[in-house]
Amino acid sequence: MKLYGDQHFTQPPPRYSEASLVKALEQYGIGRPSTYASIISTLVNREYVVLEKKRFQPTDVGRVVNKFLTEHFAHWVDYEFTAKLEDELDDISNGKEEWIPVLERFWKDFSAQIGEKESVSRKDVTQEVLEEQCPKCSAHPLTIRLGRRGRFIGCSGYPECDYTRNLDGSGDSSEGPAKRDIGIDPETSLPIQLLQGPYGWYFQLGEPEGDKKPKRVSLPKNVAPEAADLAIALKMLALPRDLGKNPETGKKVIANIGRFGPYVNHDGQFKSIPKDESVFDIGLERAVALLKGTESRRRPRCLARVGQAPGGRAVRIPLRRPLRPLREARQGERDPARQGCDRDGDAGGSARASRNEVENDQEGRKVPGAKEGGLSELPASIRFDGGSRESSTPRS
Repeated sequence: MKLYGDQHFTQPPPRYSEASLVKALEQYGIGRPSTYASIISTLVNREYVVLEKKRFQPTDVGRVVNKFLTEHFAHWVDYEFTAKLEDELDDISNGKEEWIPVLERFWKDFSAQIGEKESVSRKDVTQEVLEEQCPKCSAHPLTIRLGRRGRFIGCSGYPECDYTRNLDGSGDSSEGPAKRDIGIDPETSLPIQLLQGPYGWYFQLGEPEGDKKPKRVSLPKNVAPEAADLAIALKMLALPRDLGKNPETGKKVIANIGRFGPYVNHDGQFKSIPKDESVFDIGLERAVALLKGTESRRRPRCLARVGQAPGGRAVRIPLRRPLRPLREARQGERDPARQGCDRDGDAGGSARASRNEVENDQEGRKVPGAKEGGLSELPASIRFDGGSRESSTPRS
């Protein structure tokens, strides 16, 4: 007789996929084919689950919500109760039962349950006490808590004690206060600090004074928090840079860093700074050249000039997005009516020759051809040269 040792690990049931979740809902009688999509989208949109490798994985928020409902509202999330309520709703839609008695029975018990659970605090739901004392203060036990960026372990004596660590025990949790002194601003003599907020790391000049917030600027994405120093902080806090006045318009030209990277701005016109150039070194001459390149590529604002209205004012169709019906009709062909349109919307050359042609407006409607004496049945999108810039006709 021989004995052989064999090691085996029990595997948990696989996570639900979209197909297996719909199958489980059908088995329990929950939902209907028309509601399965909305059930799944609600779980994802509220971030109760995330879809990884075609399987639903519960998030920290989803775990907390599930714990709260199963502990305090177990009857209302029970499979049998939900399936029975679905049948009652089917009877209402089929005219077999009145909806008011069904809602009265539901609300009577549910409102009483809500009244009993009013004393439940957020702390009771989101925190779980551990059998471990805080290593920093040695006076309070540690708890598993839920923050903006997930669950972490922290001292229950917060804010007196700010000890935190990740659930896996590695390092401090990002929920703890992240602050580092960088230096002193030589111009204002205010302290500069590097802090971490809900949207990442940022520099702060000074401290808040009442309702007045100090100047703050985000740390560049290509700079690690450990590498941030006073020189980088001073450069970032100096933004936006005033490069001077445009010699043609006399208005300011500004260089700054925005959501999509470094850019220059002049009179509401923006242009991204190339990657091989620095927002801290770009000068006025180069910024004006970049802005001129943007202006030369600006699309004309008129589609076509179609005639004259009574009083001699020109009538034109503005170029607005979307123009999908027009693009599909032309199938990429160049529109001769757009040739010669200047920035002010006046059309010349072949545009004048097409006054009596039929054009499509933004919504695909037909615009009657124009004659020199005037136009009739103009759509609301038509604009007039001189006087009011928009037609007084309400747009449908």
